[in-house]
Amino acid sequence: GSIAPTSSPIAYIGTCQFERCAMVDVACSPGEGGCSCWTGVPAGPECLKEVRMCAMTDVEPWSASKEYATGDVVRVGSKQFKCKEWPYVLWCSNESYR
Repeated sequence: GSIAPTSSPIAYIGTCQFERCAMVDVACSPGEGGCSCWTGVPAGPECLKEVRMCAMTDVEPWSASKEYATGDVVRVGSKQFKCKEWPYVLWCSNESYR
């Protein structure tokens, strides 16, 4: 017997997601652990602490016109790539490394 022909592959048009994390400054109360203001100092906009925040982010197709940061995930076709840390992150936007 023979096998029925299979359909041709089609371009991937969906999105995948990855957890993107970054360190960000948030307001804090004087004396709070990690806060830049000591106990007894009036609270103000200079009272900050650094926290790690994460969010689910779509994996977008690689683009030469975009600047990428450490940890960014992009796709070329159906393959995903993650930008490495310094100094390799500089290559993420270089079309030669696409």
